[in-house]
Amino acid sequence: MANNNNLLEIKDLKLSFGNVRAVDGVNLTVKKGDLTGVIGPNGAGKTSLFNVITGYYPPDQGSIFFNGHEIGGSPSHKIARSGIARSFQITNIFPTLTTFENVQIAYLVIRGKSFNTVSGFRKLDRDSVEEIMETVGLKEKANTLAGFLSHGDQRTLEIGITLACKPKLLLLDEPTSGMSSWETNMVTDLIEKISREMGITIMFVEHDMKVAFSVARNIVVMHQGQVFAQGTPEDIRSNQEVRKIYLGEEE
Repeated sequence: MANNNNLLEIKDLKLSFGNVRAVDGVNLTVKKGDLTGVIGPNGAGKTSLFNVITGYYPPDQGSIFFNGHEIGGSPSHKIARSGIARSFQITNIFPTLTTFENVQIAYLVIRGKSFNTVSGFRKLDRDSVEEIMETVGLKEKANTLAGFLSHGDQRTLEIGITLACKPKLLLLDEPTSGMSSWETNMVTDLIEKISREMGITIMFVEHDMKVAFSVARNIVVMHQGQVFAQGTPEDIRSNQEVRKIYLGEEE
């Protein structure tokens, strides 16, 4: 990548499912430290874009550069170890393990350690996991089974799991989906905290326009697999085409 300040650079990215072009020639640049919201109606290609970036689907065409290296088509575990961590639309935790154990396992796996080393967890590693638990506000619930956490706490736990993966880029797919207003505020505060205090670059898919515009410093609007518009929240608010087509719509 020509610009060392660009953490992620996507060029002419395409992905099809049969006759459906889920990602259709996306060109996108994310700079280090960006906090980017990705919006657009259902079927716009937001989750598909995340799936290609993280290696769940290989692209049909195009390139993805991350931190100066081409990662397009690489296996998901290799991409994760390069520094990209991702949460999903549907809560993805181990409900029969404690909150601490969920983060602990992610911490071990990303460092190439097996599950059978859990019992021999080093104090230094334990301290690191406890620090993550404190960051996401779940330290007091470390011994609670994840399945008994509230929906908001489960989504927060997912973010803790992604932090255990040492990300340079954090991809969050609808992190506030299904939440109460109080839970939404809790998670958006956490996202802003991670960006501000840890300096981690974040992209998040969000269907709640108010959340996207209040949290993101950069907005990407997707439509029919393409980037329809990109800019600051103020730029997007003043874009008449975006206002006409999207801002009055629910996903």
